[in-house]
Amino acid sequence: MSRDANPSRARTSPGDVRAVMSTCPWTPWLAELEEFPARLLLGLPCPVTLWLDVPGAPVPVCITTAATAHTEPVLASAIVFDRDELGALLDGVESERVWRRELLGLCFEKWRRPSLRIAPADTLAGAQPDAHARAWSVRQVIARLGASITRIELADGQAAHALPVAA
Repeated sequence: MSRDANPSRARTSPGDVRAVMSTCPWTPWLAELEEFPARLLLGLPCPVTLWLDVPGAPVPVCITTAATAHTEPVLASAIVFDRDELGALLDGVESERVWRRELLGLCFEKWRRPSLRIAPADTLAGAQPDAHARAWSVRQVIARLGASITRIELADGQAAHALPVAA
């Protein structure tokens, strides 16, 4: 994957959310999600969970705005980055410190030790977060990580709503 200095030109792979827009009742919401500032996901009133296909990862990868307890035994069946860890990943991406290779390294560490917590120090590699960095969209972040969205889940307090994304 090339390290394109202009993430606005980056695109997710063919498995992105646009693949199901014609058959999905949430079509307008999906179009908005791609352009939504990724950091603002952390402030939404209901948890949003994105399941990702990360080529090279040993199991599916999940990023969520929910706070999660890390209690799984060794070798997790899914790699979960919770709310705080998502914030750390966003710090790393926006500071141009986290790319697909770094994400894969973090994925393998969390796969082996699901209780491992990822902090900004892990994703910034000695840098300080750029206080003046522009907001990256969900699409730009996912593209920078070399991933594609395979499923989106929303929890509204009553039930979870899942949207599978066609490949």
